Amino acid sequence: MKKFLAFICMSVFLLESTYNVYATEPNVVISEVIYDEVIDVDELIQLGIEQYRGKPMTRSDTEKDSLTVTQVLGEKEYANGEKERTICISEIAIMDQDGEQLTERAIAYSSGHNYGEEVTDGVTLICTIYATMKISDIPSADMVTFRCDRVTSTIVREGNIYPETGTTEYYHIQGNEHQSAPFTATMASGTQVYTLNVSGGNFYVSSSIPVMDGLVGQSSLRLSNGHQMNVQAGVAQDDPFAVWDN
Repeated sequence: MKKFLAFICMSVFLLESTYNVYATEPNVVISEVIYDEVIDVDELIQLGIEQYRGKPMTRSDTEKDSLTVTQVLGEKEYANGEKERTICISEIAIMDQDGEQLTERAIAYSSGHNYGEEVTDGVTLICTIYATMKISDIPSADMVTFRCDRVTSTIVREGNIYPETGTTEYYHIQGNEHQSAPFTATMASGTQVYTLNVSGGNFYVSSSIPVMDGLVGQSSLRLSNGHQMNVQAGVAQDDPFAVWDN
């Protein structure tokens, strides 16, 4: 399965450091683990397919037009009992030449070209939000909070449709935080990545429905065929990675 199961298999890439703890340095890091991130688009989609097929499906599940991928990138523990986990959530959208966007199920169960023949004639747009998750071991403050670190827009073109202008955004409505960065895509085939580094972000509780009151990243892209793609990636409070494993 290559290295795209990095968040499960530590053997792909594992760096662990342990530091001595001193009473005069309550915020010193006592342990840190870093995991390799899957960034290759083919491998990222395959990872999303594995995650999609591995979760239980219910009748109430809605048909999304993007494939979700969650990765854990690192873990830290401090001398004062606080723990941090860095994560990233990607939403992968694929649009064909006719302006039709593939559903999550279509991406997961199509055949050919690893993840679907349709993508060879269209555009893939991936919005990824990177966040730091923090939890304290103090019972009264035993609540998970999140801070957005950056958002990326990744574009893959494999056909006659050209990406034009776009915007990478981050917002948290309740915290009144909003930052954006416009970009102009190139017409070349292949992969392009545009990054918004979030400055001065704070830690917040994130809504179970991120678009309402959660940390949300958004990638918007205009295409040469007149269509527009808007992809949102949010950090949900009830995400399975939000519960710290003891």
